[in-house]
Amino acid sequence: MILAFGRCVSAQTKDSNNGWESIPVDQWTDAEVKSILENSAWSWRMKGRNVDSFPGGGIGTIVSELYSTFTLESALTVRLAKIRKLQLNEKYDAMNAKDKAAFNKKYKSSMECQLCEKFYIIAIGGDSRTLRNQVTIQRRVKLIYLSNEKGERRTLGNFSPQTHSGTVALFFFPRKNEKGQPLLTTDNTKLTFNFPYEPDDEPLIRLIERVEIPLKDIVREKIVIF
Repeated sequence: MILAFGRCVSAQTKDSNNGWESIPVDQWTDAEVKSILENSAWSWRMKGRNVDSFPGGGIGTIVSELYSTFTLESALTVRLAKIRKLQLNEKYDAMNAKDKAAFNKKYKSSMECQLCEKFYIIAIGGDSRTLRNQVTIQRRVKLIYLSNEKGERRTLGNFSPQTHSGTVALFFFPRKNEKGQPLLTTDNTKLTFNFPYEPDDEPLIRLIERVEIPLKDIVREKIVIF
């Protein structure tokens, strides 16, 4: 299963400068998987600062750092990296044929990701009470959307909240409009994730209020990898 998908990615990414893109998927190491999931065009860690001032209270100013992760969850690159991470954790390379077959069967649905065919999926991590609140997200559902540089949009179609600070919230946006046209093609230049910040939101939400991605960074062999 992974070899077939791996050949696909290798063909699509052969002109990239990222080291892991020139290596077959079944040879990715922990370091290469980490690079994809933490510092690539498809997934990265965002950092910000929050400043709280307490005039007259004797406390002064408290500066805290904010962290969030932003991942194009439906991208084949990300799915391959997550499967390879599981392989490394479960010692897949040393398994016999029977155990490899069992592994492939166990994670087949995760790799194929039927929802990825219908939706652009974005995963956001970080300690956020907003992203753990289904009601809060549903209230502003029409204001959460993906857009391209032409102003074309896909509003939020579904949402899966964080369950605790170590998990991610999943945002699902329909790939196609009523005419069957995708939001993103290689003719586009920019993808933007739009999430309205409200006064009651914690400061971390500022990090994801508007996230822009140059589309050329996620295009390989004339295919948008998302």
